[in-house]
Amino acid sequence: MLYIHHIRQAGLIAVLGLLILATPAIGQTDADRLRQIEQQLRDAETRYVLKANPSLSITERAVLEYGALVSFGFLAADDTSANTRILRQTDGRVYGRLSVDGVHEVFGRLRFLYDDFNTGDSFRAGDGDRFNAPIGGRTCTSSDHR
Repeated sequence: MLYIHHIRQAGLIAVLGLLILATPAIGQTDADRLRQIEQQLRDAETRYVLKANPSLSITERAVLEYGALVSFGFLAADDTSANTRILRQTDGRVYGRLSVDGVHEVFGRLRFLYDDFNTGDSFRAGDGDRFNAPIGGRTCTSSDHR
């Protein structure tokens, strides 16, 4: 339905634009007519812009999306002494997005990494199995484009 409104609005703007271009020259006497056309364009735009329904609660106007992803990796590497080092790595991610009225949006995500080495196989001395600090990110947007 929103798509049809944009087509109508684009068609109205195109027709009015052609009418303006079709006039040979806009003189001082046509300045009032030009202002009327511009006002009509503004009025048409306000009629076709999608507006939030004030009778709905915020939970009815909001969209919440969330999810998680887990992946596993395996690495077997031979060092210069022909010793094989084994690493199993778990990568977990969680995310969420909240959108209100299609205008205000918040997105956040967290990434969790866990390194699981065989005994003595760590690439750095003293390091063994470890949980890496979470890596986070977020974005917040708000616009009056609807």
